[in-house]
Amino acid sequence: MSMPAQPQYPGSPQGAPGAPASYPAPNGKVPGKGMKRAGLIMLIVGLVLCLVGIVVFVVAIVKVVGVASDVSDNSTVFNGEATVQLEAGKDMQAYAHEGETAPSCTIIGADGTAPATDTTDQKSKVTAAGADWESFGSFTAKSTQKYTITCDSPTEVMVAPPVSVGGILGGVGGIVGGIFVAGLGFLLLVVGVILFFVGRSKANKAQNPAF
Repeated sequence: MSMPAQPQYPGSPQGAPGAPASYPAPNGKVPGKGMKRAGLIMLIVGLVLCLVGIVVFVVAIVKVVGVASDVSDNSTVFNGEATVQLEAGKDMQAYAHEGETAPSCTIIGADGTAPATDTTDQKSKVTAAGADWESFGSFTAKSTQKYTITCDSPTEVMVAPPVSVGGILGGVGGIVGGIFVAGLGFLLLVVGVILFFVGRSKANKAQNPAF
């Protein structure tokens, strides 16, 4: 006596009810593979953006510090009178302690000529030589020579380059940009890690289904 044929179930290698689906899926797609790939791509992009953001941030910090260092390293602090060696075209400013009344000063070159004065009189504030300074006058050396600065007040005066406004703004912009890029990279990195491991987990479950 022949036995009746057993019904076949799609995706069931044993042809029995409740048997696990075949792997890969009938449509040829591997469960979780797309998610895993997307996560890996986001992880790599996020890591690159983090590194770029950190580099930009560090370079911007160095730039801002360099602007302040240029003023400090090329400054001369004196009482009454001082002589400084300047190259032709060098821009300089006279600074008084912040909050103090600025003295009246005269500047004369070794050849008897006065430097060109800056009519725009850019105002600069800087911390140097352990004090806070504010500019009260600007001048530009006409030729390479020594210049003598004489002030009518016994209070300290500093002669130094002006603070680079463009350098400061560029540095601050770099700091903000670096933080933004690094933050975006970190977000992509976190999302990428999550997608990668979730996708890998789905793929593993599909390969090793529970009976």
